Amino acid sequence: MVAEQGKGRRLRWVGGLVAALAALGAWGVWGGGGEVLGLSSPTATSGSSKASAAVPVSVATVVRGTVPLVLHTLGTVEASASVAIKARVEGQVLEVAFRDGQTVEAGDLLFRLDPAPLTIALQEAEAALARDKAQLASAQADLSRYGSLSKKGYASTQQYEQATAAARALTATVAASQAQVEQARLMLGYTQIRAPMAGMVGAVQVDPGNLVKANGDDALVTLAAIQPVRVSFTLSQQYLPAVQKALEDAPQGIPADILIAAPPGGFAQSGDGALAEGIHRTGQVDFLAPEVDRTTGTVQLRATVANQRRSLLPGQYVDVSVQLGTLDDRLIVPPEALANGQQGPYVLVVDGQSRAQVVGVRVVYQDGKTAVVEPIGASAEALLQPEARVVVDGQVRVTPGALVAVKAPLPASALAERAQVNGEPVNGEQGSSQKAEQKP
Repeated sequence: MVAEQGKGRRLRWVGGLVAALAALGAWGVWGGGGEVLGLSSPTATSGSSKASAAVPVSVATVVRGTVPLVLHTLGTVEASASVAIKARVEGQVLEVAFRDGQTVEAGDLLFRLDPAPLTIALQEAEAALARDKAQLASAQADLSRYGSLSKKGYASTQQYEQATAAARALTATVAASQAQVEQARLMLGYTQIRAPMAGMVGAVQVDPGNLVKANGDDALVTLAAIQPVRVSFTLSQQYLPAVQKALEDAPQGIPADILIAAPPGGFAQSGDGALAEGIHRTGQVDFLAPEVDRTTGTVQLRATVANQRRSLLPGQYVDVSVQLGTLDDRLIVPPEALANGQQGPYVLVVDGQSRAQVVGVRVVYQDGKTAVVEPIGASAEALLQPEARVVVDGQVRVTPGALVAVKAPLPASALAERAQVNGEPVNGEQGSSQKAEQKP
């Protein structure tokens, strides 16, 4: 009896285990995506491997053409001339004849000081001059009389010589007094402080009623000439030969584009109205510093801008673009195609079998839209040719020799905007099928 009960319990335990395994198997097939206890369905595995074999990438076409050699840097606007206006005589300020920030012309009145003390000094000098002239007239009359008497023997030669010396001394005294009058008149004129040049005045530093000293430490106001202005900037010394050659070819200066960046929101106001892309002004690079900065390895340049609308002010930061020439008959790729490895820059070229090949390059020139490259080595030259396809997106997932699948073209191709290739724009490529359709 006991044996039969034990046998029944074992049978129920085995039956429960079989049911549990069946349930687990069913869950693995339906709920586990075709996997049972970690094993994969052969059909699912082969389909997944086939789908992941080709890495999706975007490509662009390599072209050969001409690219302008344009250097971009940050510059600072400087006044073409700046004057710290100071008083040349001491006195009390009676009048400020301008508004802060006003544009003035050469000779315009800026300040008027109290002229009373210097008017009195001028009157004193004029009175001394009149006295000395009277004494000179008397001495000249004496000299004339002694001359007549000396000829007749009524006066000695010594008396005549003394009269002559007195007349000459008083003549010199009159000349000195005349100079004192001119000095006093000049100092009186300094009570009217006028603009020495045309420009824009800053904020006045002294109000009427204050006493100012002659050539004091602090300026009364600063006057800056802003028509024209100068834009100072630096370039790396590696561009120095190109800059020197460009200046030799253009003695009047290298054309430069000065961009005032638009503020956030894309609004910039000028005489032309609202310009969302910023305000452009044209200048001429006419100065190259005679030495290279040893600390930074850069050389200073300066461009002169007419600034007729006064849109540039001293101290302002601007973007400077200078074209130093052109790079002719060069291989051009989008900057997105460039990558850096342990041995330097490289691009991924898609060969005829749709496999990615690593090609080492030397970057000759690069900006935000275009990169000019040279392949390194004979094998690289054979791969990187015009019409070759280079990967511009998806490089991180590509290994050398990997199979790739082109999925999309390069958006808004930079090459079409910058490169001049037989007068036709250069677009990104959307795969070999589209390329074949574009062929005649």
